[in-house]
Amino acid sequence: MSADEQALFIEGPGPRIACEVLGAGPGAPTLLFAHGNSSHRGVWRPVARLLLRELEVRAVLMDMRGHGDSEHVHPPAYNPADHAMDLERVARHLAPSRLAVIGHSAGALAVTAFAARRARGEADCPRPSALAWVDIDPRVPSWQVEFFHARADSIRRSHADADTAIRQLIRGIQKTSMGVTEAALWDFIATGLKQTPEGFSVKFDSQTYATWSPGDLRPLLPLVDIPALLIRAGDSIVTSEQGMAELQAGFPRSTRVDIPGGTHFVPLDHPEELARALAGFLRREWLS
Repeated sequence: MSADEQALFIEGPGPRIACEVLGAGPGAPTLLFAHGNSSHRGVWRPVARLLLRELEVRAVLMDMRGHGDSEHVHPPAYNPADHAMDLERVARHLAPSRLAVIGHSAGALAVTAFAARRARGEADCPRPSALAWVDIDPRVPSWQVEFFHARADSIRRSHADADTAIRQLIRGIQKTSMGVTEAALWDFIATGLKQTPEGFSVKFDSQTYATWSPGDLRPLLPLVDIPALLIRAGDSIVTSEQGMAELQAGFPRSTRVDIPGGTHFVPLDHPEELARALAGFLRREWLS
């Protein structure tokens, strides 16, 4: 992190949540970023830095429970409703003014569950007034859920050195996101590793894979009556046209943007295009 970035922790009740704060001071409009499964807050860092060149806002990047530097939970509870409660806590501590929520992959499910929870009056925190959903279907297909379940044991593996771990993890990502480059992934993966007596392994809890059951978020979409930007990465295999149609039909106030050539890791492989789409939406629908 650079000198203008602040790392801090949100303590209980609930798991300890690691956050990174960039940009303007506490009174500024706040962007709260949520990452996806097997990821960490660093996936959003390039986009957040680009947005801060364009907008006078505060950016809060959080590690979801069980990921990055946030606490693991036992028994495991790693689904959208669980993450929504952590988003509520972070918003209460770090977003006292205008709030927008931005989620990638499973993080999009989480920010939507949070916004719906707030719309129902179940969350005592600032109400988000804009939302961005990046690259996932509202009802995650069973093959994607099974993909994670089948790999839960493999992510416990340790590697003798960091370079070996990084290269193997890059190869794994490139099997399903073929257009994302090693250069785009290297720092992101490196900062998601931990050193143990056995070597180097990923920081996240394997139970985030083994127990993931995201469910069907389509019933929540009509509750989120705020401007919603729906982003699909053009070369992603994660989001379907049917899923995008369901999102557009479900959110009362939505705008769609496609990022040509983007893989599922679009915050890393096309950060400029993604930041441009977000900045335009936020200026028009949130800051005006």
